[in-house]
Amino acid sequence: MHASNRTSGAGTAKRSRQAATFVGLALLISGAAGNEAQAFAKSAGQRHTEGVRYVVQRFNPNTPRSDVARAVIEIYRDQCTALGLPPGRCTVFLPRDFPLNVNLILGRINGTPQYKSQLTMLLRTVERAPTLRVLRKDLASARIRGARTLRGAERKNFDDAVSIAVASATLWAPRTEGGLGGGGIRPPKTPVQGKLNWKINWKHVLRDDLIGCLGGLVGGACPEGAIIGSAISVIEQVLE
Repeated sequence: MHASNRTSGAGTAKRSRQAATFVGLALLISGAAGNEAQAFAKSAGQRHTEGVRYVVQRFNPNTPRSDVARAVIEIYRDQCTALGLPPGRCTVFLPRDFPLNVNLILGRINGTPQYKSQLTMLLRTVERAPTLRVLRKDLASARIRGARTLRGAERKNFDDAVSIAVASATLWAPRTEGGLGGGGIRPPKTPVQGKLNWKINWKHVLRDDLIGCLGGLVGGACPEGAIIGSAISVIEQVLE
């Protein structure tokens, strides 16, 4: 069944469980915000695209559905190691559960009310934009608004979130809307049972990116949380 054909009942509950899983993963990425400057010299959006590409292209489609999250984390840890980062900063723990409640996540982020307000508005922006063209304009406005409202680390984190949203939307939106249609990202050519679904709902991926980002911000690691969230979201859709 294509992602775009999900019903509001079981489909919504299923997506909630999936999103809840990776938000929990994002929350417990150890020390990702303190990585070496050389490895993180690129923009958050560039790192996000490269990270998602790395994970998805190394994912084995024969992985049991129940092990998708764990497999994604293992691949992400390999990427950290390949970047030469200390092993402790690539360690991710899988909690049993984390409620899919954006307000609860925001409540656990350290920051000013203005910071949390801007993050909330950013999530609403990506949820409501009807097209990629409109979304790009809205995200440009959000970046300006954040620059006027926020300072220091809060401004940097918010700018990272906007950069990730722009990159993810461009990567997964269909070419008919001016996107890259996935940019040729595919898992390895491994014989699989059944047919993989590559009709990706890019708006679902984008929202999952930002939920992962918000979860990551609890520990100061928006880009890393978004990579995990995005990769799981894409793979879960592909395997449907």
